[in-house]
Amino acid sequence: MKKLKAVVIGLGRMGRRHVEACIKSNEIKLACVVDKNQSLEKEVSKKTDSLKSKELNGILDEIDMAIIATPNKYHISTASPFIKKGIPCLIEKPITENEKEAEELIALSESYNTVLRIGHIERCNPVTETLIDEIKKERKIKKIIARRHNTPSAYNYECDVIMDLMIHDIDLLNFSKILNIKVLNNIMNETKKNIDNSAVIEFTQDNNLFVRLEASRISDNKIRDIYIETNTAELYADLLSYTVEKKEGNKKTNLPVKKIDPIQYQLTQFIAAVKGKKDFLASAKDGYLALRLANNMKHLSGMS
Repeated sequence: MKKLKAVVIGLGRMGRRHVEACIKSNEIKLACVVDKNQSLEKEVSKKTDSLKSKELNGILDEIDMAIIATPNKYHISTASPFIKKGIPCLIEKPITENEKEAEELIALSESYNTVLRIGHIERCNPVTETLIDEIKKERKIKKIIARRHNTPSAYNYECDVIMDLMIHDIDLLNFSKILNIKVLNNIMNETKKNIDNSAVIEFTQDNNLFVRLEASRISDNKIRDIYIETNTAELYADLLSYTVEKKEGNKKTNLPVKKIDPIQYQLTQFIAAVKGKKDFLASAKDGYLALRLANNMKHLSGMS
């Protein structure tokens, strides 16, 4: 079977994870790696037996897919040449730095009929599938609390905590159809307009569904979890340990969750999209929606 030739652009935290996923895949040949840090680029290319960026222009016609994990401000400029060549792109979230650039990128991908997917990774978390299956059984959801906390780090973040962390849960809740947050109302926040490192957003839907989203980069513990209260049960999903617990009265049940790596699963889905098969990754329009909702949350709650 002929392997697809991939390029990974941006070798930061997520970029290196994408490199590892490509190496493990039986369907991918990592043809090229690119990063502005030349020593890092050289190190990774040597370890992976791939070309460095100086040869990139010479192999553009031979590349089958591009994975872009650059800083947000470079997403549109990095992706555009590939899209114009008809090379499918997977771009790390958010789709772009702002909505105007997202609209331009969507128009470009449609004009050149090029596959464009956005890396909202929680869609590929095995917990998500279990939650969706369980929610289908419930008649009414009353409350949702999603927490996404990181411990302090020396990492130089390029965006606020809503765009960095909370946007994952915004997309996840839309994708899972747990709730429809295309229209927001009654938004409150507890962050005093400072969203560099932490934010708490609360809002209600027209059906009185209460939603609380928490994101922090200064927490004592790393947390990725979702609590859902329905009219008949409570669900607690841990997206780090890949577990889902269901509580009905005094009865607790650990629901089955597949053992799969989200990054590897995301690559498998992207390969399917490249081959013209069905996939469930975030489309460019999904990525734009998540970006717009994140901006709306900041605006309506007085944080922008």
